[in-house]
Amino acid sequence: MSISRKKNQLIRSSEKAPLPISTLHIPGKKVYVVNSPHLIQAVQKQPKALSFRPIEAKLSGAVCGLSQKARDLIMKNVNGTDGNWGISAELYPLFKESLKPGKGLNALNNVMIRVVGDALDSLAERRHFATNEVLALVSMFFSRFEIEPTKGTWKIPKTDNTRVQTVIMEPDDDIEVSIFTRGIPEGVKWKFGLRDSTSFLAMANEDKL
Repeated sequence: MSISRKKNQLIRSSEKAPLPISTLHIPGKKVYVVNSPHLIQAVQKQPKALSFRPIEAKLSGAVCGLSQKARDLIMKNVNGTDGNWGISAELYPLFKESLKPGKGLNALNNVMIRVVGDALDSLAERRHFATNEVLALVSMFFSRFEIEPTKGTWKIPKTDNTRVQTVIMEPDDDIEVSIFTRGIPEGVKWKFGLRDSTSFLAMANEDKL
């Protein structure tokens, strides 16, 4: 969650030092950040010198809710420096054998593609429903309230620092506005609702309400 919230800040920081490899100093250890595909291949061929295994082992303990005894067990000889024994040292050859090009990897990819395809179909239906709900709420808001910029004029916000676009581009800076209720004639009451209808109101190019 922390990385997701600070993604733009992390992107800007990485652009200041466009190095093929860099080092992050944290208490008691170092983390190497590799940005070059060629270096990634070289690092993977040196599992004992530059190892990702300790990080995986610690994450497994936290994510899977392992007991302290189980965490100590998976951390024993995690890099294989004392020989090819231990959970980590024994699992890695199995992973490599299963993920190398061939029938095993093809079967794994086929299963993953089917699962992802089903998930995308389900997500598309939910996304359309959520889009309509949000647009309906925004329509009600704009019908009921007046919104004016605090600085007097509307300006198109900059989105130079937004690198990940989902539905809308996130503005670089906050937009300050004043919101107040529209004048309503005496005796008029607001009523807003969603109900079945024989006609459709296009809320977006791909969705209808």
